[in-house]
Formats: sequence, structure tokens, C-alpha cells
Amino acid sequence: MIHESIQLYSDREEVSLVTYIQDSTRLVFGKEKKPAVIICPGGAYLYLSDREAEPVALAFSKMGYQAFILNYSVYGQVNEELEENPHSKFPAPMQDIARAMEIIHQNSEKWHINESKIGLIGFSAGGHNVASYGNMWRSEEVNQGTSLEVEKLRPAFSVLAYPVTNYWSLYQSYLPLEQLEEDKKKTAYAFAVASFGTTEADETILKKWSPALTVNEDTPATFIWTTREDEVVPASQTLEMMTALDQANIPYEGHVFSEGPHGLSLAQETTAVQSHQVNPEASTWLPMLRSWLNKI
Repeated sequence: MIHESIQLYSDREEVSLVTYIQDSTRLVFGKEKKPAVIICPGGAYLYLSDREAEPVALAFSKMGYQAFILNYSVYGQVNEELEENPHSKFPAPMQDIARAMEIIHQNSEKWHINESKIGLIGFSAGGHNVASYGNMWRSEEVNQGTSLEVEKLRPAFSVLAYPVTNYWSLYQSYLPLEQLEEDKKKTAYAFAVASFGTTEADETILKKWSPALTVNEDTPATFIWTTREDEVVPASQTLEMMTALDQANIPYEGHVFSEGPHGLSLAQETTAVQSHQVNPEASTWLPMLRSWLNKI
């Protein structure tokens, strides 16, 4: 396996593409090139979750994919001043996906990758990043930092795990922010500054970066799942995205499992740090996804 970390930008070593590439000797693969997937872990745009990174890459490798973990731009250490970080502010994390797509296309021969089968998977905030990119990959605002021809930036598919899809409706449940409990208020403020550069994002900004409100003909086929018990990102966020995909006639498959907290990842022992993160029912999302990918 070719396992290396590639910096996306020369001046920012924390933003990187980590490869999990199976050796492309023809004795193993023959002449057919392999599909690829870019993995965007969650972490509220404040950090990146290890539980939604390497175990997921290895799972996709077992499914025959060349896998890549994208350590996209996040806010980093939360400080009391909550100063704006231009690197984490939208659309910077989506621009990181475009740059990762460019790197993979540029190395597709060396890495034995089928350029028409490069997809994305994101968890929680990473799911928001993936969903937003899936709607906006054609826009100059997102792809301005790449030299790749635009059509090659289109993902073959998107997989969204318990994603944020509508900031406007989500924020309605938190407003007014000042009345939240202290811990929740601090988190909400940090998340807002990380994403929007301000704690006072208005309706226009919130709706602009809500993928459930921006689905269009460029949106790729999408697999989406969550749990009804998710108390961090309500299941309604997944249902809103499913409705938008359905109304736009975009191929999709969606699942809402009855039990399980936010952040299940694979919902198996390999990604669990607490017993309630092992959920046999929810863990079936991966074989369901595999079946769906074979059909699209």
C-alpha cells in the first residue's frame, strides 16, 4: 500500500491528502482501473475526527477503492477572542476538496484510478462540506484555485453521514444564541466563527451555505444516512436533504436508523471509544452503501 501525506498548499502543512493506495501491479489488478473516494471527517469545522478517517479509508480499501483522507481546513484551537480564521471560513474547505480532486486526477495513471469514478464521503460537518461541494463544484467561488478542467471536478457520487444540510433551520433551534447554556453557547459561537467568520451570520449567509437549499442539476447521486436519536444534528437535516434530492430528480438512497448517537462512524468496534458507539443496526449502512455503489 502507498501511504503518504501530500500537502495541498506549500505554506500550510496541516491541510493534506493522506493516501491509502493499493499497489497497482497488474498481477493484482489486471488492466481495469480502480474507483477512488475522498474522505472528509467531521468535527464541526473546529477539528477533524480520527474515528471518521483511517478506519473509513481501510473499509473502502477492502471494497476495492483507492482511498484518500482529506485533512481540510478547520478552525483549530478555539481561543476566547474567537477571531476569524480565513482558512476555515466558507468556501475554503470546499476549495480544499477541489484541490484534492485536482491532485488525484493529475496522478490517476500512477495510482491506477478510473477518473470517472472519484467520489466523496463526509461525516457530520464533513458531510456538509461534501454536500456543499457536490452542489457547487462548477462555481468559480469553489474551484478558483485549481487548473483542472471544470467537468473533471464533478464527483461521481456523494455519501453523507449524519450531515448538516440546512444551517437556516438548524440555527432557528439555537436562536437567540445568547440564551443558550454556557457550554452550548461557546460551542455555537466557535462553530459560527469557524464557518462564517462571525457570530452574527444573517439569513442570506446561512441559506447560501445550506446544501439542502442549493441542490441542482449538477448535484451527484447521493447516499445519505443518520439516526433518529442524533441529538447534535437532528434527523430532520437528513430528511430535508432527501426531499431536496427527490424534488430535483437526483438519484439517491437514504436511511434513518432508529437508534444511535451522533458520530457513529462505522458503528463498529474499530471506530468506537464508548460502548454505545457500537450499533449493529446502524453499521449496516456500509454494506447498503456497497450495494448502492454497484448500481449507480
